[in-house]
Amino acid sequence: MKKILTLSFVLLATMGTVAQNWFDAADRDENGWIWFDTAEKIEKYIGVINETDYLVDPNGKPIQLVYADIYPDYPASEASEEFIGAGTDGETGSEGSRTGAIMLQPSSGSNVDGGGFIVCMPSCYSYAICYSSNSKVMARILATTNVKSSMFQWNAEGSIDSESGWRVISATYTTIFKRLPKGINTWDGLEELNNGYEPKVTMKSNDPIYAWFQNGTTDTVYIHGIKAITQEEATGITHAHIRAEDNQAVYTIDGRQIGGGFDKVGKGLYIVTEQGKTRKVVK
Repeated sequence: MKKILTLSFVLLATMGTVAQNWFDAADRDENGWIWFDTAEKIEKYIGVINETDYLVDPNGKPIQLVYADIYPDYPASEASEEFIGAGTDGETGSEGSRTGAIMLQPSSGSNVDGGGFIVCMPSCYSYAICYSSNSKVMARILATTNVKSSMFQWNAEGSIDSESGWRVISATYTTIFKRLPKGINTWDGLEELNNGYEPKVTMKSNDPIYAWFQNGTTDTVYIHGIKAITQEEATGITHAHIRAEDNQAVYTIDGRQIGGGFDKVGKGLYIVTEQGKTRKVVK
């Protein structure tokens, strides 16, 4: 029977919590980062949202690109191993620059409506990105735990699991008075961001969560790498693989059961139950 590989795991904590590095070991560097510097990694991990309905694609890739919400062209975000980012001084291709990135289209300047990307995490222990731009960066971070949540709507104080809109996690860097630095930089600790409203909501989660980065800059922003560590509440290490069995039940990450077993589903992230055990599996 065919073996299905799960996400590759790295222990980062003990005492019952297993922190897992989301990306396959072969695709990460020694510090756990995945860099978008090869066509193979881009093809493996990066897709697009459900653009027809403007929703996360529950059967899509772990990283999903979002077009700029600018009429009439709606410029698309893209990924290429050939994109050259800014170096430490903010100039394209200068010292410290990286080649290979997700390219986020500029915003219109009147709204946070530039290109974006969504990272579909089975859970979130920590989350960091490496970005570059020729300009200081304006960005908004939103999140939801509901795959059906409308991307046309957002709120600052609502529930993070609502179908009626995404929760704004951070809008700190969406004004000309406070922006992220230009050049190439690492932005870490995203899992701890919150917008200050009570109750405070962050992206740190034991459950599936979707993190959306929106470009509010009137310039292109490049995302060169991501470090996403997921966590599972467990007393031991999750099995590295599963076998397709007749008594297996397969669900999408929003809870819809799929008939026919794991061999019949397309690429994506699923919840699989068999022999009384439940686990998240990527195909």
